[in-house]
Amino acid sequence: MSMGEQKQSKRGREERIASLEGAFQLAELAGGGCLKGKRVLIVDDIYTTGATIRSAAGVLYAGGAAEVCAVTVARSVGKSSAGGQ
Repeated sequence: MSMGEQKQSKRGREERIASLEGAFQLAELAGGGCLKGKRVLIVDDIYTTGATIRSAAGVLYAGGAAEVCAVTVARSVGKSSAGGQ
């Protein structure tokens, strides 16, 4: 992370979505059609807004994946969702 970058966890929803534009791309091997018709699993450490998973899934679908699923270890909840604390 460069000095001017901020952690995703410290950004708001709109900032997260905007910062992911162009963040994912397929490696040359995957761009050659090896994803065509495949089922792909994305593993992410924390789900906050879903922007990371949607962005990565979009690239995988564009690369030919037939299905993209995701698993996360934790789900972030806002203060209002956590009993107003």
